[in-house]
Amino acid sequence: MQFFILILTMVVTKGEIEIPSIINIEEEGGFALMATKPDYIYNNEGKIIGMVNGDRPLKNCKYNIKENKIICDYEDDEKYIITFNVKINDGCNIDESTIFKSVNLYGINFEKKYSKTNFIIYYEKDNNKKITHFEVTAKYFEFLTKDGCKINALITNSTMNKIEQDKQ
Repeated sequence: MQFFILILTMVVTKGEIEIPSIINIEEEGGFALMATKPDYIYNNEGKIIGMVNGDRPLKNCKYNIKENKIICDYEDDEKYIITFNVKINDGCNIDESTIFKSVNLYGINFEKKYSKTNFIIYYEKDNNKKITHFEVTAKYFEFLTKDGCKINALITNSTMNKIEQDKQ
């Protein structure tokens, strides 16, 4: 028996809060939350002869209140669900009525200090399109609610799962 996985990405389900698609608004009007991977150029023998930067946006990100996870849709040549487990460090009351007014994302810069970034993951694929390297490049989200409460969400780990689709 084969199954077709259908994921409705435009609907925020019970227990989830939509995350704004543009982050770090104070920085030049904001940026999309991005994944980066090098796109390698291969010759006929399968050897790498070049590379271009393949930055792509994460979409439809939501915070799952019960599971303390941020879940995003992502697509390069295949479709994925990327999940970020987070630890909330604050005293704010978060429920389904919470609205995130703005979001900032922080990573460690070359000077080993926290700085805003919009790149959250880096990954690589081999010539067979298999993921060979995956890492989270950001450290934490800072959410500001409509009520003025600041919420820090420390990223503890992450997964990138391919959405398998039945070919019928």
